[in-house]
Amino acid sequence: MGHIGLRLPKSQWDHNSESYSYSKTAEKLGFIELRVPRTHSLLSSFFGYFFQVVLSASLRCMDTLDESSNGLFDSKQWDPPNRLSSRDLGTKLIPPDIILNLQNEDKVKSDFENQGCDTTLPLPEPKWGSEPEHLEFSSLVTLEFFLGELRDILASELESHPYNTVGSFLAFYEAFLKQGLPLAEFYHNYEPEILPESLSCVGLGCSLIKSMKSVMENCYPGLKSSLFLASCEEMVSEIDTYISCSPPSQSLSVKEHVLVVLKVLVEGREGYIVLDPGYHVSIPVIVMSDGLFPNTGWFLLSDTAKSKKEYNYTFDGNYIQWHVKETRGGKMNSWTNLVYIGHKFLNYINVSEKRNLVFNFRTIVKRDRKQPLAGLYCNLEGDEKFTFFYHDESYQRVEMKVPFNYFQGKRENNRFESAIHLCIAQIGFNEILVSQMIDGIIQAYFNPNFMPFVRMLNTEIDE
Repeated sequence: MGHIGLRLPKSQWDHNSESYSYSKTAEKLGFIELRVPRTHSLLSSFFGYFFQVVLSASLRCMDTLDESSNGLFDSKQWDPPNRLSSRDLGTKLIPPDIILNLQNEDKVKSDFENQGCDTTLPLPEPKWGSEPEHLEFSSLVTLEFFLGELRDILASELESHPYNTVGSFLAFYEAFLKQGLPLAEFYHNYEPEILPESLSCVGLGCSLIKSMKSVMENCYPGLKSSLFLASCEEMVSEIDTYISCSPPSQSLSVKEHVLVVLKVLVEGREGYIVLDPGYHVSIPVIVMSDGLFPNTGWFLLSDTAKSKKEYNYTFDGNYIQWHVKETRGGKMNSWTNLVYIGHKFLNYINVSEKRNLVFNFRTIVKRDRKQPLAGLYCNLEGDEKFTFFYHDESYQRVEMKVPFNYFQGKRENNRFESAIHLCIAQIGFNEILVSQMIDGIIQAYFNPNFMPFVRMLNTEIDE
C-alpha cells in the first residue's frame, strides 16, 4: 500500500474560497504535507465530506428520553447523498515533525488542575427509566422459535457492523481542534453523537434494538416495553457493596459498557436474554432467575493461540453477574462485571459513549456471523504501535505489530505492508481511509495539548 498525501502550495490558495485545491509536491520526512486555511480544521482532511455532512445529519440516538419511549432510542433517518462513500473521501493527516515527551504526568496533572475545571471529572448523572416489563412465553417451544429468529438478527448485526472506536475518537479530536478551551473544560461540555460508521457498544446496541423491533415487534407486541439498553460496570471488586444500591451509586460506577437485555417470563418463570454485540457475543445468552433450563451457563466465547475466554451470567436481584475467565500462557485470571437490570438506562450516549472517548484503547474489529475476522488496535498509554490481525489462507489468526514511527517514514517493509494490506482487505475498508485513521490517531497521540489530558481524564474517571 503506497503512502499517499497532498499539500496545497501557497500560490494556489484562494483565502476567500471554501474549497480545497491540491497539487503534488515532494516528500518531507516521508510524508506529503497538507496545509489548509485557518477556517478549516486539520481533521477536515479526515473523512472530508463525511464529517461535514454525516456528522451533522447522522443516525443518532437521543440522549434524553421520556417514559413514553420506554427507554429505547429514537433514531433520525439519514439518506446519504448521491456521492462517494465516506470511505472514498478525505485527505492525509500529518503527525508532528518532533516526537514529544508526553510522559511527565506530574506536570500534566498540575496543568490539568490549574485549568480551573472540576478535576473529579463527573460524567453526567445516569438517568433511569421505568422498570422493564416481561415478554411472556407460554412454553419452551415458543421461546425456542423466538430465539431462532433472534439468533439470525444478532448474527446479521455482527456481520454488518464492525466494532469501531476510532472514528468517534477522531471526531472528538476534530471538535477539540476547532475551539480554544483546554481539554478538561471542553470534555465536560462535549456532547457526543453516534456516528453510523463508528459504532461502539452503544451504537451497536442501538442498532440491534432497532433491528429487533423492525423484524419482531408485529409478532411480539410486548417487545417494546421489555427490551432495553442496560448499563454495565466492568471488573467490579466490591460486588456486595455495589449491588446493595438500586440504581447503582454514581460514586461507585462509570457505566463504561452497555448491552441489550430483554426481560422474559417463560412458563411463569422470570428470566433475561442478554445480547452483547459490543463484546462480539454471537449467541443470545439466557439468564433464568432460578438458574434452571434454559439457562445458558458457562460457554466458550473465544479460543485462539493467545488466549481462551469463557463467560457465565447469573441472576442476582436487580443485577446480572457476568463472570469472566481468561486463560493466557497457561495462567487463568477471572473477574466479575455487573449488569444493572432494575431500570432502563436512558442517557447512555452522554455517559457510556462519552466515557469511551477518553479510554486508552482504540480499535476496529470486523466480524462474521460468529466471531471477529480482522481488525486493528492500539494502546494510547505509551505503547506506540498498531496491531493488525487477520486470518491467513488456512484460517489461522495472524498478528503483526507495526510501530507508530513506521508510518512517519517511507514504508518500505514488505512484511508490514503485506500484513496491513491483507488486514484492511478483510476489514473491508478503503485503504486510503484507514491510512487517514492511522495518521489521525498518531497526530492526536503526539499533540501535547490533547493526549496527556486524555490520559488524565481516563485516570480520573476510573478513580
